[in-house]
Amino acid sequence: TQGDIERIRAAAEGKDLIITTEKDLARFDPARLDGRWHALRVTMVIEGLQTMLEEIEQRAQERRVSR
Repeated sequence: TQGDIERIRAAAEGKDLIITTEKDLARFDPARLDGRWHALRVTMVIEGLQTMLEEIEQRAQERRVSR
C-alpha cells in the first residue's frame, strides 16, 4: 500500500538503497518510487520435490475410480 511505501521510505531516510523482493516491487506504483529502490530475486528450492510430486501422482492414480 502507499502506507507501506511511506513507512519503508521513512525507515530508509539517509540510506542509498532500498531493497525489496521483485514480487513486492511489482506491486508498488513506480511513480512513487525514487532511484534507490531495487528488487531482489528470491527463489524457493525444495529438496526432493520431484520425488514428492511422483508420490502424490501415484497415490492419486491409485485412488481414481473408473467411470
